[in-house]
Amino acid sequence: MKTSKFINAIKISAATILLIIGCTNVSSAQAHAFKGKVIDGETGKSLEYAALAIEGTNIGTVTNNEGGFTLKIDNRYFKNKIAISYSGYTTSIVAISNLSKSKLNIIKLTKKTVTLDEITATPKNPRDIIEAILRNVDEKYNTDPTILKSFYRESTHTKNHYQTLAEAVVSIYKAPYVSPFGTDQVHIEKGRKNINHDNIDTLLVKLRGGPRVLLYLDLIKNPSVILNQHFLKFYTFELADIVIIDNRTHYVIDFKQTKDVNYPLYDGKLYIDVENLALKEAFFSMNMVNSLETQRRFLYKKPASMAFIPFEATYHIKYQLKNDQLFFNYARGTVSFKCDYRRKLFKRKYTIDSEMVITDRVTEGVKPFAQHDRFYASDVLSEKISDFADTDFWGQNNIIDPNKDINKAIEDILKEAKPNESK
Repeated sequence: MKTSKFINAIKISAATILLIIGCTNVSSAQAHAFKGKVIDGETGKSLEYAALAIEGTNIGTVTNNEGGFTLKIDNRYFKNKIAISYSGYTTSIVAISNLSKSKLNIIKLTKKTVTLDEITATPKNPRDIIEAILRNVDEKYNTDPTILKSFYRESTHTKNHYQTLAEAVVSIYKAPYVSPFGTDQVHIEKGRKNINHDNIDTLLVKLRGGPRVLLYLDLIKNPSVILNQHFLKFYTFELADIVIIDNRTHYVIDFKQTKDVNYPLYDGKLYIDVENLALKEAFFSMNMVNSLETQRRFLYKKPASMAFIPFEATYHIKYQLKNDQLFFNYARGTVSFKCDYRRKLFKRKYTIDSEMVITDRVTEGVKPFAQHDRFYASDVLSEKISDFADTDFWGQNNIIDPNKDINKAIEDILKEAKPNESK
């Protein structure tokens, strides 16, 4: 797919996704907001970022970091069913008519499990599995430079109110995984933002973020302080489970920072394809130790009179298997922090969510971007986004609802785009 076709596809998305929003933002007489929580059916653990989709429609959402969700449903869809899915679990189908309108709906998902005895001819020690991943990079992951086409969005919000929303069409120069010198690069094709002037605070802190920072989450390209041979000694690894994802068997390896390390490393889960011994998916969060180093990781600029206190940072990445090779396909980051201004009684809490999904790949005629066309990790998207504004591209459509599942939205974009490409 050429760049122009990709941009046309995204252009269609504005109408497609906003039609979804238009359908859901109807009067209370025509719709109801169902509230609920998705949990592990055995342990009761909340399942964050589980996907919910109304079958036969483009309407869907994802759970928050406590497993909770709110889904507004028009009366005309009350006879439909909702599919609830989560990696490593069996998809649950629930009739909307069976949901309670007045109580919290608890949806339990069941793990797809495999016993360890069923796994043969592969390592079963978690440290051996991790080291096998590192050995397999040049064989299991794409080794050619590639241009990735992607859709990116980010939002800043307090507990109850969104402050800013931004979205962008992004091209990415993805350097080969085995190259010791190549670095990934970002070019913003189109972008826009929306400010909620009714709720906006004067937030003067500037954080390192944007699509360039999400690319650092590619643990195979940037092993950094997790999948790095020199840092493995600072972690404990445990084979926690074996699950089925996309009809393939995966190890689930829990990793934790050792207690004697006074440096902000990570705890999380790695989902590793048993057959390929390659990383398929990962959830991880930063440990907020060593406050000065933690602040340095996130902070770009702040007023001298303000104390910046990050207290939570969680991440989620996915790779897609195609033609026996894995490609970086999805990234999400959520950073929560407090801003403590002098002479103010209360600390204000903020959360920044950023999310990116890859929609297409180009492998021919690939070249790095010119320096003046690159978006850098030190750039703040909300400040530079006017450089990429194009009112004709976006039209009169509103900003995309940040609670919509971005993967579901992009699937619908590409489905809508295919008929138009043939014209």
